[in-house]
Amino acid sequence: MNDDLNSSDFGSTVGIFDNLDPEEIKDTFIEKNFNNTNLVNHDLYINLNFKNLSSIVEGSKLNLYTENKQNLYQNRSKILHPINRELVKSIDLEADSSYYIINGEQIIPIKTDELKNSYGEFDDNISIIKTKNKDNQIPNPSFDEPILWQDQVGNCNNNSESTPSSSSMRLKGDQNYLELGTYKSISCTNTNAMSVDSSKRYVLSFDFQSPNSKFAGYHIGFDNKNKELSEKIPVIDSQWGSFHKIVNVPKNSTKATLTVYSYSSSGGLILTGYDNFKFAEFEDLGIIKIKEPTANFQKLSLDQQTNKFTYFDPSLKYDNLITNNSFEEGLLGQKVGNCNEYDNNPSISMSLSNDAKSGKQSLQLETKRHTACFSPGVFRVKEGQVYNFSFWYKSEKAKQVGYYIGFNDINKISTNKRVDVFNDDWNKVTETFRVPKGATTASIFINNFEGSNSEVIKTNFDDLKLIKLPDLSGKYYLVNHSLVEKNNTQVEYNIVNPTTINLSINNITDPNYLKFSQSYHSQWKLRPKSSTKFSDENHHSLYGYLNGWYIDPTDVCLKYIDSCSLRPDGSYDIEMVIEFWPQRIFNLGLVVSSATLLSIVIYIGYSYWRKKKTKVKSNKIILKSSSQQIEVFINKVKKFILIGKPVDKTNVIQKTQQKRLKTKFPKRLKYSVLDRNYHLIKIILNQINTFSTQNSKEVKYSCCQTKTNNGGNKASQNKKTIFFK
Repeated sequence: MNDDLNSSDFGSTVGIFDNLDPEEIKDTFIEKNFNNTNLVNHDLYINLNFKNLSSIVEGSKLNLYTENKQNLYQNRSKILHPINRELVKSIDLEADSSYYIINGEQIIPIKTDELKNSYGEFDDNISIIKTKNKDNQIPNPSFDEPILWQDQVGNCNNNSESTPSSSSMRLKGDQNYLELGTYKSISCTNTNAMSVDSSKRYVLSFDFQSPNSKFAGYHIGFDNKNKELSEKIPVIDSQWGSFHKIVNVPKNSTKATLTVYSYSSSGGLILTGYDNFKFAEFEDLGIIKIKEPTANFQKLSLDQQTNKFTYFDPSLKYDNLITNNSFEEGLLGQKVGNCNEYDNNPSISMSLSNDAKSGKQSLQLETKRHTACFSPGVFRVKEGQVYNFSFWYKSEKAKQVGYYIGFNDINKISTNKRVDVFNDDWNKVTETFRVPKGATTASIFINNFEGSNSEVIKTNFDDLKLIKLPDLSGKYYLVNHSLVEKNNTQVEYNIVNPTTINLSINNITDPNYLKFSQSYHSQWKLRPKSSTKFSDENHHSLYGYLNGWYIDPTDVCLKYIDSCSLRPDGSYDIEMVIEFWPQRIFNLGLVVSSATLLSIVIYIGYSYWRKKKTKVKSNKIILKSSSQQIEVFINKVKKFILIGKPVDKTNVIQKTQQKRLKTKFPKRLKYSVLDRNYHLIKIILNQINTFSTQNSKEVKYSCCQTKTNNGGNKASQNKKTIFFK
């Protein structure tokens, strides 16, 4: 029987594997206990539309299927439900060929030497590609012939203090593999130039291993020297790992060279092994369209005795990816990190402590100035995958501890959180996160923050864990129907715009889930109406494709009184807002851009007005009898000054902005004068002297008239005057 969860389930839905505690993650299974929950009125809903991609070799065919899997157990008994299997692609197998799944930046080998394999779930379309082993451009790729690529090991750190003698290279093992050794250097070796075609795409793959290095690495150089490809690959443990990469050849490139490295550390000989190299063009075999997940639930009734749920997939193991996670092997040469280097005077340190949560030792970070931090490593991850990170801490004086998780995707997405310290006992921090699109590595740090008044803050850290999990969000739910029957909560909403919705949650008494019909996106935010702050702590993906927020009315109303009102029956009415956060940032950017544009327009307008006003004011400047003052005036009005008529009949000041006027001078002189301030001064002075000599009187010039000492006078339009000797 298939039943959909609908709006009547508001407040009654609990994801079985939501908010997992690290203690619930075992080596080969995940187990959740509901010992304190009476399940007599509960139903279990299983979403059948979440399907795993599997491959089955059937004769000479490689068939790819999507199917849901029976991985849920009640009290260690498997829950049986219909298995929906759909054939999505069939491929004719060819000898001496390899097949891969391409999912964004992720490349997954298809194992054709095994009858059946599972590759997990995908939420986007994938491609299938094929390479032929004969097209491998790397000679002796598995070192079956005991011949190295180069006769001597290379020294690739360009450090004059280290010499090639600090590096080594040899073939090792019963089946031969390349081993690079280094001590305080970077040893390397490379292939000869390989032919490439910029119109084709290639697969690069190899195996790597190291007993004591944190990284393996490679570099591909092209004859187009402006382009290159390189990457450091995290080494998780001492087991062999595999690396796969799609290589796009730069335009106009015809040759490529592959180099691999062994990276030194602070001490000791570092050994890094490589084997099974491939660099070959591939053929695209087509796209498999992955349907967007929808709700298709199988409902199963439960009884009171059903209180333990187990997720078991025989293909999965939940190993801790952090080595030396309890520091029983010491610090392994690592030094304290400075994660808040605001000046050149840090006071930080790192040591081992006998006060441990598990084992005999823990890590102690100490700080007086700056943030003392420690990184357990850089981890290779895959986009869309889910991980659980956790650690224990203990401090007597710290007010907060923190952690940072950063990715290498194009947007450099990161999580940087602080956790309040309430006591001096051991406490646990846990964070479940999903790897963003395009990310291939995750960097992790734990932080001990400085205090106030230069006091020394010591914090112990222990039992660090990073575990890869299956994505169980949206798959398994418990629904309490007795709660549904008595739940009178009503939600009213007003759509302000497509990215902002005002909510009125009325008559809410108990903690509930609020469902939002838009497809899940981490940037949808819920906040009380009286607050501008968002919280992501209670935001979940419901049924694998909806946004959901867990709302505790008591907690919300204690923090945001202005957004709540208490009803006589003890229930609450809460005003809240759902917003799509990128739209707010866009709106803020739009406001800033508009304000900037307005400021520019105002500035241009003001500059024009000021310039015009300055020109007008220059017509009213009082100039005393000095050629220097006349030059100041002329420099202000420059080419627009009016010359050519006798001074007493010339509107010297007010009409200075006129460009043309009849003149007694030849035009060639006029134009010449207009280009040279020196000649302007001479001509004006000559006109003044000529007029003064003819009249033999002291002359006083105003804006629009002349005034002599015999009292001749006319009305003046401007009281500003110019005096000349």
